[in-house]
Amino acid sequence: MEQIYWMGGSPCAGKTTISEIIEQEFGWQIYHIDRYIERYLQRATPDKQPHLHQYQQLGLNKFLHQPAQEQLQIILGMSHEQLHFILEDLAEIESDSPILVEGANLLAADVVQHGASAQNSIWMVPTEAFQLETYPKRGSWVQGVLKLYDDPEEAMLAFERWMERDALMARWTANQAKQQGIPLIMVDGSVSLLDNAEIIMRHFGLLDA
Repeated sequence: MEQIYWMGGSPCAGKTTISEIIEQEFGWQIYHIDRYIERYLQRATPDKQPHLHQYQQLGLNKFLHQPAQEQLQIILGMSHEQLHFILEDLAEIESDSPILVEGANLLAADVVQHGASAQNSIWMVPTEAFQLETYPKRGSWVQGVLKLYDDPEEAMLAFERWMERDALMARWTANQAKQQGIPLIMVDGSVSLLDNAEIIMRHFGLLDA
């Protein structure tokens, strides 16, 4: 998989925006994991993908009311299971340009088994403070999720558990990336998104070192 590159981590780090810059500037094909989650859920079976099936049965509103640690375990299980579908999709893509797989919920240990290395992968993880500052600015979809709840107190509880789970995921993801030898960028707002994009483009050999 010499033409496959990986950019993982956890939400709110700038992965999608940076991947779009790479697509525009260098013509790489981007595989945005977040855009295919519904397809993964449709392809999941209870016996082979129990965590994806569990998430589908719960629905987003009930899922976000689970304690943060329980949400994390479901997300980790889903991440492991959906890699099978990602690899199937990648095998069907015909492209003369490199393909960048981008999104949260890539497990470093899993992708290393399928060709990810220190040279063709990089992870981005926000600090908890930066995550809490940035999430409300992420557009109408956040408010759309919270509108699933009629009771404002239920919506606030769901949001708090969502943020707690993402903070847990960020720490877990950062630790696993380090264990697997994958380069890691901690995003705290002190470095601009464009500067982080330049770091990643240099890492992938798109700019001179």
